Amino acid sequence: MNLEPNALDQSDAEMEVIPAAEAKDELTVLKERARKMNITFSNNIKVDALREKIEAVMNGNKTTKAEPETDEGGNSVADIRNKVYLEAMKLVRIRITNMNPAKGSLFGEFFTVANRYIGTVTKYVPYNEASQEGYHVPHCIYEALKEKEYLHVRTKTNPRTGAAIPETKYVKEFAIEVLPPLSEKELKDLALAQAAAGSIEPTNT
Repeated sequence: MNLEPNALDQSDAEMEVIPAAEAKDELTVLKERARKMNITFSNNIKVDALREKIEAVMNGNKTTKAEPETDEGGNSVADIRNKVYLEAMKLVRIRITNMNPAKGSLFGEFFTVANRYIGTVTKYVPYNEASQEGYHVPHCIYEALKEKEYLHVRTKTNPRTGAAIPETKYVKEFAIEVLPPLSEKELKDLALAQAAAGSIEPTNT
């Protein structure tokens, strides 16, 4: 799944918005000076802000606060990352059936999804009967489960020679049904039932 907004991949030229040629010339000079002084700055920093950084370092204050990164629309990258994180962690209630015969003896597995925005997310997912009442997983885990495939092998008989011919292809590993979200009362009842049964994750969230 793609969790990285295109706005984060813009070049310096695309992200800078300078109203006058003079301002751009001064900005170029200030950037060169700042680099020589090992001063960090964001790609779309404005002239006044960069000038203040340079003056602060020249005056002996080397603890200037870095300007927050923004995309080409002026949106904070931190806000974008937070939005992506919240979307990825939104819970989805699913019923999942394992279609891979090689894993027929498994009751469930741990799955991990990781990227620069959400960090590392790990979730235990039960299969078959254990998930018949529905199980809550983060949306990023749900998306990963939908993409999982396994190598299916079957044997055909050549009608002319009678020889066995193996056929292989990748097929979906799981059959997943998205269920309606539980009510608050249903969630509490389920948590109590799981805690009493010694579930790995009593809250099922």
